[in-house]
Amino acid sequence: GPLGQQTLSHLHSVYFAPCGDFCLICDKGGDLIHTLKIDRAEKKLVACDEPYHTQAGTMPRYAAFHPTKPFVYTNNEAEPFLYAFRYTPDGKLEMIEQVPGMSEDIPYSGVPYSVKQSDMRISEDGRFLYSLVRDVGMISVYSIDQEKGKLDMIQCKKADDTDPHSCALSPDGKFLLVGGLHTHRVLSYPIAEDGKLGDLAAACDQPSACHIIFETL
Repeated sequence: GPLGQQTLSHLHSVYFAPCGDFCLICDKGGDLIHTLKIDRAEKKLVACDEPYHTQAGTMPRYAAFHPTKPFVYTNNEAEPFLYAFRYTPDGKLEMIEQVPGMSEDIPYSGVPYSVKQSDMRISEDGRFLYSLVRDVGMISVYSIDQEKGKLDMIQCKKADDTDPHSCALSPDGKFLLVGGLHTHRVLSYPIAEDGKLGDLAAACDQPSACHIIFETL
């Protein structure tokens, strides 16, 4: 890619589609989104289609699949906006739209890499998407059109952390947990019926909270 940080391919994240037939990989070094399937007979990965080329210098970072609809969403490290895609069963991507990654009233210089998006999650019922924005410390909340896959920002909440890095939804869907990598805290926000986040409910110290995963027994 054109930015100084893009000196080589940088495969930042990988996610399997709910069907399990293919995975999606965000390559922030090459401004590419790959879809790969497993050739189990040959025991190797095979490209589903040509990689999707995002806007140059955006650095695609994280993705989130809708649990039941053929929609997948990606955000970026160098530019604060999201892509919405429709995908086919064989892993081909078609872009639906591009939307802002944070509220327009938040100051942004327009300099690439000055505001970085981070982790993102979709609620279990597929109604809402949550995306973190580092440097400005925001959590953007979107409602998802269940027919068209389009996103509508319903909240852009200031986090109690300047560097929200990771997030996870509690198994009961009632809380969004946010990890601060450099502030060494995990924050918990209640989720209302309309998908919006309430005020901070709890916080605990956790050194370098880089990733959060719930294990259900």
